[in-house]
Amino acid sequence: MHADDERAGLMFMTYLHVNRLLPKRWTAPAKKYPSMPRSTWRSLAAICFAVGAVIGAVVRPGDAPLMIGSAILFGLIATGVGMWVIETLWLRRDRGVIGGSPPPSR
Repeated sequence: MHADDERAGLMFMTYLHVNRLLPKRWTAPAKKYPSMPRSTWRSLAAICFAVGAVIGAVVRPGDAPLMIGSAILFGLIATGVGMWVIETLWLRRDRGVIGGSPPPSR
């Protein structure tokens, strides 16, 4: 490439930018429901995983590799199910019934 080609390309991109002809960047849509605070979510997820891992280790005692695999599997399942239940209850308790009428005014 020559310097003239680079300069022409830069001038063209500057023209598009100044006149706002470049495509707009994607932005996330507004949230439908508020989010649980991240620190709360992480601590509850860790608790769910720990409880599931203990249950998985108790279910499959004996051989160490099978016990560890069972503990990890149960921990992941407990995290998925537990956090779904916790988030659903958190939304219903703090934000009113999902999909229904708003909570009564006080």
